[in-house]
Amino acid sequence: MTTINHSARVGVITDQAGALSFRGIANVNVATMVIDDLNDRGALLGRPVELFVEDSATDDLAGGVAALYPDLAQKTA
Repeated sequence: MTTINHSARVGVITDQAGALSFRGIANVNVATMVIDDLNDRGALLGRPVELFVEDSATDDLAGGVAALYPDLAQKTA
């Protein structure tokens, strides 16, 4: 059996800037609340959960996640 020695990582790409930032900021707030609640209840399968957020800046090209957000892909791997 493989032992995982790091936290459960969740990546969210959402609009933090631009015309739709009001929705993206709300998305991050909800994700933060859910992750805080999970961690307060003992985490996920005993592993703390970490949230990583990247700003898509209301950009239509955000479909290529790994290409446009290599930091997020690396952090959540």
